[in-house]
Amino acid sequence: MTEQTTWGILGTGRMAKVITAELLDLDGAEVLAVGSRDQKNADAFGETYSIAQRYGSYEEFSQDPNIDIVYVATPHFRHVEDVRLCLEAGKHVLCERPFSLRPEDVEPLIALAREKNLFLMEGMWTRFTPGIRKLCDLIDRKAVGEIKMIIGGGGFIPTDESASHIYDPDHGGGVLLDSGIDLISLTTMIFGKPTTVNGIATLSEEGVDEQNAILLGYSHGRIANLYVTIKAVQSPYMTLLGTEGSIEVIPPVYAPQFLIVQNQEGKQTIHNSPLEGSGYRYELEEVMTCLRENRRESSIMSLDETLRLLNIANEIRLQTGVRFPFE
Repeated sequence: MTEQTTWGILGTGRMAKVITAELLDLDGAEVLAVGSRDQKNADAFGETYSIAQRYGSYEEFSQDPNIDIVYVATPHFRHVEDVRLCLEAGKHVLCERPFSLRPEDVEPLIALAREKNLFLMEGMWTRFTPGIRKLCDLIDRKAVGEIKMIIGGGGFIPTDESASHIYDPDHGGGVLLDSGIDLISLTTMIFGKPTTVNGIATLSEEGVDEQNAILLGYSHGRIANLYVTIKAVQSPYMTLLGTEGSIEVIPPVYAPQFLIVQNQEGKQTIHNSPLEGSGYRYELEEVMTCLRENRRESSIMSLDETLRLLNIANEIRLQTGVRFPFE
């Protein structure tokens, strides 16, 4: 019998709903509690997903002794405060990405988690999907030799209220932290820490970034050329150029069902398994495996990697002139 992991969901927005639905369909997971700043919202969410414990304050929620791990699904400008609350209450934490808006806010949380021997991870779910794990395997096997260049990007035009935060500087808006961080994450997963970071952006009237072009330089002459936009439409893709061929990640890059490998042996299309559910279950399974094995960090998405990503994003923001009112 699979050991049960009890989850608490902090927040009742879109991502809270997505993650809760995944957990309810996942062996070994039990959603025990939901926390909101409004009791009515907590009750409505709990009724929808048959969650027994419904808290109208984050503080009460964090003190529930039966919660093993909290999924922090609050707006990302609140992440630091809410993660700290849960860690101080002795809870393991999986935090929706981006973890924070500034690296200096995250360093104390990492230190706190390590001091209290608690699991902490940023929910960079794209790294855990089957297609991306297969991509990593191809890279490790040097299917196209040494990867020298990564080209990738994507764009969408927000059309509903759930994306209104992207335009709101008070909520840490902008497309870089909303979607661009995923492309940067996949790049650092492959290349590691960049030696140079260069970015240009176009800003909205509110001062948030609507388009970004990002150029990352790495040791041994490797380069990543990325873009992200909310002014045009392009399903997110990525192409890896190697010394012996190329790998094309067929869109959407976060969950590719096909990888096209071209090398000295010819052209091969690799079919990946379709995503189960919405695709978030793979990171959730990794978290529960880590807890069962008493590991406090995931090797796929470490805390050092979270800090590395924030430093890159922060450097791009500084270069492109994006500033938040609370900074």
